Amino acid sequence: MGLLDRLRPRIALSTAPAAPSVVTEQLVLEVAIDAPRAERVDRVEVWLTQTVRVPGGSSETSRVYLVLAKGHRLRRGTQRLRRSVRMPQEILADHDGERIGVETIAEVRLVRPWRVDARRRFRLRIAAPPAAPEVTPRAFTTLRDGDAPRLEAAIDRDQLVPGGTVAGRVGMLGGDADSVSVTLRARESWDGRTTDGHSWAITLPGPVVAGASAAFAFGVPAAAVPGYTTARSGLRWELVVHAERRLARDLTLTIPVTLVRGEPDPSVGAAPLVGGERVARLWDGVARDHGAGFDGVGISATVGTCRVRVEPDEGGAGVRAVVEHPDLGLDLRVGSRRGLRRIWASRPQESWGGAGRSLECREPHQGRAYAEQVLAPAGALLVQAGDLRAELFASGAGDDARLVARSLAAAIGLAERYEAAAPTVPMPSAFAGTRAAFLRAADDHDARFAPGRPRLAARDGSWSAEVRGERLVVTVRAPSPIDAAHHLDTARPSEPELPRDARGPFARLRARGGRLRVSGGEGTLEGPVVSDPEEWLAVVTDLRALLRVLRTETGPYR
Repeated sequence: MGLLDRLRPRIALSTAPAAPSVVTEQLVLEVAIDAPRAERVDRVEVWLTQTVRVPGGSSETSRVYLVLAKGHRLRRGTQRLRRSVRMPQEILADHDGERIGVETIAEVRLVRPWRVDARRRFRLRIAAPPAAPEVTPRAFTTLRDGDAPRLEAAIDRDQLVPGGTVAGRVGMLGGDADSVSVTLRARESWDGRTTDGHSWAITLPGPVVAGASAAFAFGVPAAAVPGYTTARSGLRWELVVHAERRLARDLTLTIPVTLVRGEPDPSVGAAPLVGGERVARLWDGVARDHGAGFDGVGISATVGTCRVRVEPDEGGAGVRAVVEHPDLGLDLRVGSRRGLRRIWASRPQESWGGAGRSLECREPHQGRAYAEQVLAPAGALLVQAGDLRAELFASGAGDDARLVARSLAAAIGLAERYEAAAPTVPMPSAFAGTRAAFLRAADDHDARFAPGRPRLAARDGSWSAEVRGERLVVTVRAPSPIDAAHHLDTARPSEPELPRDARGPFARLRARGGRLRVSGGEGTLEGPVVSDPEEWLAVVTDLRALLRVLRTETGPYR
């Protein structure tokens, strides 16, 4: 220490509170002066200056001038001067970033007449105001781009405390990630430009496969400071989730977060589900809302005799629904008129329902009536339909609850309309005026009636009669199989040997023309089509009588 230094007063500065923040209303400054000898000073003054540092220069944002004493005589030894000051409203918390920063300096000056002034500069650490962070879970996803894979991430809170922890989950949809990293990154801006500032990162262990998710817990560094904004500069924070994919485009998700000064919360909250787990819960919720079931892949429901199935489209372009139902018997085909189908159609096609759709049916009046009642309300969702099923498709994201619910509701609605309309389909032209007779026959013999082809079938499955093409096919099932020795087929040239009691029903059946067969446990007559349902039931009666005799008799017959 030189002679001049030993003769110059030594200066120290303390503050109350010791760690002031930007919301401190009154800051008490205490200057301690250790004078090696008594002397007179003109003034003891303090300059409080806050400076914002930006590339290419700095600018003052706040400056306070205080006079602690005037015409003051210093005595030898230590003396203390105290003064309180109101903190300026525009003052910021300190920050030492990569390119920008905020610094607060207190300069104490002893103005000495005819001597060199004594000065000393002190760095004041101004903290951000304390705050109680809000724990608000948030979920994010990359933008949808057709059927391209997407990255999803969720965090248990978006207000982070330095020294605390943020918990989260990462998931993939439509593809796998070989590795995933999570980075807390500062974004520094000044004069219209923005660059990366300090950052801290972690890498999740192992890959993240589609349909699953990986959890993480990120420790927020204590050195991170809350963000701010001034006329020339600003600081903000973000979590960056980056998924690396082999031989494919990497995916990045940026999550804005806020840093607040507070007590670190040791507890870890629950982040929302992401990826396949989120989608599965979404689909399960839609299924429950509609009284259906979700099996992890799609939604299934039963409506009367119909089975409804809704699944995500394999290409990821939307949601596909299928309604399977009993055979209409119309030879119906509804779908696009484009391509080879238009050229190879087996029957004349007519435009129906707009959107380039066509309707093809054995008897068009039947198809039109059914389509208008059952298919038309599905609108643009209808892709194609036939005698056994209808297919619907809704384009969009398969993780959109409204789209899934819309598709399921449309499929259930179509099934309900089928149940109501199938029994009322118009009869074929050759059966005009016979509906009432068929309904009476079905009611009298506990049978189901389907008008499309038409068809009568016992509810217990013991017999059925239906039109197939140009033939009437009547089948009766025996309670047990008939021995092979009693099988017969009138298409064979040889005359069958029958027991006496079987010859009457056999003769009546053969007189109707066509082919009579008995094999296994059933008998079938394929003959000319007749429009009187009583004739159909007469065939059923004769077939039952024939099978009853053949089951109880043994050959050879004489």
